[in-house]
Amino acid sequence: MSPRPFPTLSLALTLFLAGCDLAPCSNEPVSEAISQDGKYKAVTFYRDCGATTDYSEQISILERAQPLPNDGGNIFVTSGKPTVVVKWIDANHLSISGSGATTSKKETSFDGISITYP
Repeated sequence: MSPRPFPTLSLALTLFLAGCDLAPCSNEPVSEAISQDGKYKAVTFYRDCGATTDYSEQISILERAQPLPNDGGNIFVTSGKPTVVVKWIDANHLSISGSGATTSKKETSFDGISITYP
């Protein structure tokens, strides 16, 4: 009985595609705001995913020592490069304000932190 080539071909194709970056995105940090207790930071950054997409301004809440991953914002995403102001009210309350863009993600809480948009 001869070996079947399909599983080998399928595995090779999967490994090849896993190594290809079909949508190369990059994050450019703009600012960080540290919570009053020093546990978290709110990182504002521009995300660019290539010529077929526009820049977007995004915000992620991360543990203070955690580097910014090459992912989309976990609490806030807006198109373009608007003016966005991030301010910790206290250790469990973050305020995000700004104007001039279309927002596609606007979380109101994250890991016990309340997020408001005045």
